[in-house]
Parts: sequence; structure tokens; C-alpha cells
Amino acid sequence: MRHWLCTLAGATALLIVGTPTQARYGGPLLGSGTHSGGGSAHTPAHNSAERRAIMDALRLKVGKASGKYVVFNVQRLRVSRGWAWALVRPQSPSGKTHYDPIGALLHKHGGRWTVTHTLEGDSLTTDPATLQAKYPDASPGIF
Repeated sequence: MRHWLCTLAGATALLIVGTPTQARYGGPLLGSGTHSGGGSAHTPAHNSAERRAIMDALRLKVGKASGKYVVFNVQRLRVSRGWAWALVRPQSPSGKTHYDPIGALLHKHGGRWTVTHTLEGDSLTTDPATLQAKYPDASPGIF
């Protein structure tokens, strides 16, 4: 029985810790859950024009801030009614250098996607309601 309790405690600890990124930033990352708000959010297909446009807008923002060209390992991308939420892990094109994850809220205005808000580090654990309150026009289904 004691062995079972130790095993159970170990499994529970693993569930609480989650992924290495969650452990590092102290909780689940915004957009990593299954929040089901309003709107019919979708995930753009790989290599679609919509996905490419969103990632290019984010790459432009990250590139200006860091001075580096990066590619993204997309963890989550949800789009609805001209708004998109992306949770990405930037890395060098070679894949050898990895950077901290980024959450980004993007808005399509005048046919172009622009980054409206980014979250990095500890702020990635922000409650979706906080962003929804700040950007009430954003579809809640994307978070």
C-alpha cells in the first residue's frame, strides 16, 4: 500500500507540474487549455494563406524586437471573426536555438494581420478573461 501511495503522489506531482514550460512559468499557458467561449474559432490549415499571413505578421513583430529571424513551432493557433490567438515557441531556422514561448493576439484590419498584444514569460499564465476585458471585440473562442 505504501508503494502505491508513493507512486500515486509521484503521478500527482507530474500532473501538477505539467510541461517544462508550465513548470517554468508557474501554471498553464494562456491558450493551452480548452476554453470554449463564443464564436466559431478554427485553426488554419498548415501552409494555408491565412496561417502564413498570421505567422508573417508575428515574425515581423518578433524580428523587430529581437533583431533575429525566427521560425515558429506553433502550439496553438485559433482564429475567429478577424481575431487570432497564437501560442508559439520561436526558434532559429536551424532549430538549434530555442527562445521563450510567446502568446500573441492579432487582429485583421484592412486585409492585413497585425499584432495587437504579446505575452511572454510569466505573463503567459494570464487568465483569458483579462485579455477579453482589454480587447472586448476579440472573439472569446480563440483563447
